[in-house]
Amino acid sequence: MTDKPTSWFGYVSSTTHAAAKRIVAQSTFDYLFLCLKPFTFFMEMAPLNAWFSTARRSCRGAAMIAAVLTIGTAARAESVLAETSAAATQRMDDALKAAGVTSIAAAITSPLQWANIGLRPHFSYRYLYGDGIRSGPARSEKTSVHTVSPGMAFEIGSRWTADYTASKTFYSSDAFRDRLDHSARLSGATSYGDLSLSADYHFSDTEAPLAETAEQTRQRTHRASLSAGYSLGSRTGLTSSVSYSTRSAVRATPGYEDWSFVEGLQYQVTPTLRAGINAGFGFVYLEEGADMSYVRPQATVSWQATDKVSLGAAAGWEERSFDDSDQANRGTPTYTGSLAYRPFETTTLVLTGSRGVSVSFFRDQITENQSWSLSLQQRLLGYLNLGVTYSWRTVDFEATQAGLAVSRSDDGNTLSVSLSTRIFERGSIGIRYQTSNYDSNTAAFAYDSDQYGAEFSYRF
Repeated sequence: MTDKPTSWFGYVSSTTHAAAKRIVAQSTFDYLFLCLKPFTFFMEMAPLNAWFSTARRSCRGAAMIAAVLTIGTAARAESVLAETSAAATQRMDDALKAAGVTSIAAAITSPLQWANIGLRPHFSYRYLYGDGIRSGPARSEKTSVHTVSPGMAFEIGSRWTADYTASKTFYSSDAFRDRLDHSARLSGATSYGDLSLSADYHFSDTEAPLAETAEQTRQRTHRASLSAGYSLGSRTGLTSSVSYSTRSAVRATPGYEDWSFVEGLQYQVTPTLRAGINAGFGFVYLEEGADMSYVRPQATVSWQATDKVSLGAAAGWEERSFDDSDQANRGTPTYTGSLAYRPFETTTLVLTGSRGVSVSFFRDQITENQSWSLSLQQRLLGYLNLGVTYSWRTVDFEATQAGLAVSRSDDGNTLSVSLSTRIFERGSIGIRYQTSNYDSNTAAFAYDSDQYGAEFSYRF
């Protein structure tokens, strides 16, 4: 630990020492858990209320020790300065361990610590003004949009991370409904010898305007996946994964469930080139309409061509069939890819592309989606970050029932420019401009939009 100037410590009165540490310890965690407790209601997780009550009492003890270490040092600057750096470090380590914190480094990594759980509050505010925002088919509005997003990230031991964010959005136009969105994520990874395991779960509940429906669309999604990898030697490995996703929508099409399974073989051709083959298949169950099944073989490649150029891609074919329907099977080329080029330390160019099939928001329909984007990230003057992204996409709608006439086809492009900088060490502030042009052979779904905005965010 590096000694720092402590001349200002003498101004802290010993008579305020005890009162200050009680205020810091109690009010900080009272406020924290008061803020977090309503989130259990929003997430429909009422059983967590008991956990919050227990955690609140336990964290108070940790906060008391932290306050003693901080304010007590100020009140007793003379004795601290008299100790050696090693002795002071050991004494602080002992106190932190008594509170369940393994080390000073762990306490610094996470500003709030309870046992082996680190908590990182975060907050963002975004303002947008836009025209051409869809409030319904053939209806576009001008509106200001304010979004406030508090949240909490969790570091659970060394293998698990979690995050929850609540976003409250206010519209100035009466054509839109103010909304409260939720997003939560849990992910973890571990390894045992040649076996590696990872798991991920994501939940979201949103009500944003969508190009596909041309209006605010409430949807709730769950996505979970479990992946495993096993090394057969220095160059060869096996991969296996299972994923589950579900989407339910209100005032739109019925929801669906999608189960997907992928088995793969990977081979390290050279130290910088890795290739593989995947065999995937899955099932889609709809609340209404024809269920589906699909097979999806793919070839994959990952190549670090030079220190400045890297490529990752997967390409294959999807064959999709429709249950209880006379509609013929549908075959579609599929791919995902990313090419990154970093000519300088301050400059990064990324080209991405994808093509695939998904379930439409409209009954008895699927969509074939194809998209490309080119983005530039550039650091300016050492402290400004410039981002420029141009993206293009097409969406073709097709029927899943024989005899149903579907001919809608959309295509759109978007240019977005942002400029941001870091403030207060862990915060950022920036401005953004975005212009979009979305065409459709069904006129009610075409629109043009320009949006201007600013954003502030901070992570503790």
